[in-house]
Amino acid sequence: MGKSIIIIGGSGFIGQKLSIHLNHSGFDIIIFSRNPEKISNQFPGSLLVNWNPQNHDSWKEYINNSFGIINLAGASIGGKRWTKNYKQEIINSRLNTTNSLVAEILKSQNPPNVLINASGVDFYGDTGNNEVDESAAFGDGFLASVCSKWEEAAFKASSKTRVVAARMGLVIAKEALAVKRMLLPFKLFIGGPLGVGNQWFPWIHIDDVVEMYKWIIENPEIRGPVNFVSPHRVTMNEFAKSLGKVLHRPSIFKVPEFLLRIAVGDSADMIVNSKSVVPKVAIEKGFKFKYTELEKALIDII
Repeated sequence: MGKSIIIIGGSGFIGQKLSIHLNHSGFDIIIFSRNPEKISNQFPGSLLVNWNPQNHDSWKEYINNSFGIINLAGASIGGKRWTKNYKQEIINSRLNTTNSLVAEILKSQNPPNVLINASGVDFYGDTGNNEVDESAAFGDGFLASVCSKWEEAAFKASSKTRVVAARMGLVIAKEALAVKRMLLPFKLFIGGPLGVGNQWFPWIHIDDVVEMYKWIIENPEIRGPVNFVSPHRVTMNEFAKSLGKVLHRPSIFKVPEFLLRIAVGDSADMIVNSKSVVPKVAIEKGFKFKYTELEKALIDII
């Protein structure tokens, strides 16, 4: 058996693409899943392990001697309206998984080389026009506090392994729910910017996401937070304009913030907050982005 990478929360589109990409790069993939039978056809060639954060016996043996762990697990932040109960589920689903993983890493005789824990650029809150990199403190708001607690739980493993927090922007992929929702009004000729329009809107193409995970696994000097965002910063107005151009549709129907909040409640923060985020670590450490222009990234998925 070669170098094994464990992926938790792998049944989403990022996990699926990651498993294929890393497998092609020579890694053995182990998927921790609550429903291994249900997803077996999505992961040919991968080892599927029954995952329950409360019951360590079914999976803890795989932590020892694994080369790396990628933790993507957590309830969808865009899946439904943020009721009080659902907000708690968003937090608990992330912390329960991460705390269980970290507990076993700390116990292991031969711990993994790296734990890459998912996070988000929402860590920074609403940055306005202030450009922020990985050194910035966490901001205000529900998602900022979720990301902060999530990362704090992961970094407790630092005494035994290298820990990286993958702070992701909007992932440009045809399977991404957020992208599908943004495409629909444009296809119906009623597309346009969401919110005020001048808020910064960080993005990254799915190919760069999976390549960046691999790059982190293979470069032992990278640790701490890493912004998974394109170096090409755009505002919501520019994003909508590019989307309209690629789809050959107008981009004139602006959706005001108050309507977004009526439609989706507090989760509108993901769209209306300005996040002027730069990938300083990736640039300084020499990561080569495949997609640095938004229009080319959109053309690729559309």
